[in-house]
Amino acid sequence: MLALEEAYPSGNSFENWLACERLMPHFSNLYKAKICYGDEAFWIASLFIKVATYLKTQGKYSEGLSIAEKALSLIEENKIDGDKEVSTVLYIIAILSMRLGKYEKAESLFEQCITLRKRSEPNTASLMQTLSGLGELYFYTSRYKEGESLFKEALEVIKVAKDIEDPINAEATIFNNLASLHHDLDQLEEAEKYYLETIRIDEENLAENHPDLARSYHNISNFYIDKKDYSSADKFNRKALAIWEVELKEGHPDRLKAMTVRGSLLRINSQLVEAKETFELSLDLHKKVFSEKSFEIGVIYGHLGRVLYELGEVETGIKYCQTGYDILCSTSGEENYYSKSVKEMLDELMNKHQAPEEE
Repeated sequence: MLALEEAYPSGNSFENWLACERLMPHFSNLYKAKICYGDEAFWIASLFIKVATYLKTQGKYSEGLSIAEKALSLIEENKIDGDKEVSTVLYIIAILSMRLGKYEKAESLFEQCITLRKRSEPNTASLMQTLSGLGELYFYTSRYKEGESLFKEALEVIKVAKDIEDPINAEATIFNNLASLHHDLDQLEEAEKYYLETIRIDEENLAENHPDLARSYHNISNFYIDKKDYSSADKFNRKALAIWEVELKEGHPDRLKAMTVRGSLLRINSQLVEAKETFELSLDLHKKVFSEKSFEIGVIYGHLGRVLYELGEVETGIKYCQTGYDILCSTSGEENYYSKSVKEMLDELMNKHQAPEEE
C-alpha cells in the first residue's frame, strides 16, 4: 500500500496521466479490499486524494467524489491532525461537488478550506487555488462581484507565494476566469482582452498538445460565437478539438464543451441535421457524466430545443427549451447569463409559434 502511495504521481499534471492510468487497476484492488488501515491511514488517505484528483481531470466526478469522501472519513476516524491534511481533502471534495452541480455543499467546503489555509498556509499555491475555486462557484451562481473579488485576491497571492511551480500559468488560469466573468456580464471588450492574454501566456509556456491550451482555445471560440465572429469561433473550436480528441477520452467534460460549440456553429451555418445529431450525442454523453439537473445539461437542452424547432419539430423544440430554462434557473438563478440566453430563445420560439394562430 505504501509503495503504491509513493508511486502514484500527482493526478493534476497532464504529464502524469498515463502513469496514473497504469496504476489504477492496483488502486482499484486496494480500494475494494476490506482492510484495517491502522497506522497506514494517513498514507492511504493521501493516495485516495491523489486518485480523486486524477479522476477529476478525467471528468469522472462521481467516482472521484466517493474516493475523496472516503479519504476524509479515514482522516476523521483515525484522528489525523493538521490543517493542511484536512484542507487538502476538503478542497478536492469541494471542486468535485461543484462540478456535479452541488453548489451549496461546495460553497460550505470552500469556506472551511479557506479558513484553514489562511491560518496554516497563507500566501501559498493552496490558498490561491481555493480562492479561485470559490470564485468559480460564485461565477456559476451569478454572484459576479463576489467572484471577481476572489479572483483578484488570488492574483495577489500569486505575486507573493513562493511555492507556485508555474506562476505564469497560474495567472493565466485566473485571467481566463475573469474573461468568462466579463463575458457573462456582456462586457465584451474586457472579456476579449483577458481571453487573448490567456492564450498568449499558454502558447508561450505550454506544449502545443496540452489540454489547458485547448481549454483556452475553446473558451475564446465560445466568446466569438456571442460576438458573431463565426470564422474566429470556428478556427479556435477546431484547434481545441484537435487537441482534446487526441489527449482526452470520449465523454470527457472538456470534449463535450467543444462539441457544444461545434453544434452551435453547425446551426449557424444552417447545417441543422448535423447540428441536431451533434447536440443529441452531446446530451447523451453529458447525462453519463453529470446529474440530470446540472447546469451543463440545461445548456444542451436549450441548444437542442432551438435546432429541433428550426427543423420543424415545434412542440418538442419548445419543450426542450423550457426544460433547459427550468434546469438553469434551479442551478444558477434567473439572472445567470445562460438562463437569460435560453429564456430569450424560448420567448422567440413561443412568439413565432403563436403568430400564425393569431392570424
